[in-house]
Amino acid sequence: MMLQGGVLNNKDTLDYACGLITGNYKGLNTISHGGVIDGYRSVIVRFPDQKVTVVIFANRADADPVKMSYKVADKLLKDQFIVQKSTPNEIEAKDKSPENEYNLDQLTGNYISRPGMSLKISLKHHSLNVIQSWNKMSYNIARTKGNTFQIPGDTNLCFTFSDLQNGSTHQLLVYVGGKKLDSLIKRGY
Repeated sequence: MMLQGGVLNNKDTLDYACGLITGNYKGLNTISHGGVIDGYRSVIVRFPDQKVTVVIFANRADADPVKMSYKVADKLLKDQFIVQKSTPNEIEAKDKSPENEYNLDQLTGNYISRPGMSLKISLKHHSLNVIQSWNKMSYNIARTKGNTFQIPGDTNLCFTFSDLQNGSTHQLLVYVGGKKLDSLIKRGY
């Protein structure tokens, strides 16, 4: 049960399972979880079949513990990876951000995935600002490509806006470490 991904209303399955992210890295199964508060960052990445776990704690806001954890895994498990080449269609499918960049004001609003889990996106000093409902943490995000945004200096967390209707986006996909964590729908439209 702890490792079973959540199922969305549209029947898509998330990699997110009860606080854990199940995934695959270079052909090996992974179970991971990360944390962020103030300037602190942490991540645990478990390779259950290899019985290897990497844990990184950092006390800098610009640290990228997910990236560091996979660099450690690259060293520890280099002879065990099962590298699979992506086909051109798989590469194109990874970036689902629409071709046309949306205006910042089209992205603002309250996005919710489940009770107690929502993000308020607003404009603050000509930049998008995110407030997390569960801990009131606030941070700015900047456009990296198309309609994908990241916290400046933190490549671990990505926000991709889509589903433009009547001048406003209605879906927000959140990725952690390149894996889809959550899909949020705009409230009040």
